[in-house]
Amino acid sequence: MTIAYSIFKVNEDYILAETENQAVRFHLESQGILATSEEIDVAVVPFDRSGRFERMDGHGYDEVTFGELLKGFVYTVPQLLCWND
Repeated sequence: MTIAYSIFKVNEDYILAETENQAVRFHLESQGILATSEEIDVAVVPFDRSGRFERMDGHGYDEVTFGELLKGFVYTVPQLLCWND
């Protein structure tokens, strides 16, 4: 069974999740925060948006779309995809 998911930019993290709420919850829990009164920036990232991603061999970066990066990926649970330093 294929689970539909989206890419969410939550502050500086890119998170794969089914809903915005899941993405925010994952972001907070990964930082050990149960709740916050701080404003959290959340945006849906289109699969055709390009980005620079570190190569798997660790030697440089490639410019690819998020869709190309996720080709063949099977979503099961919310998870961190990447982040901005």
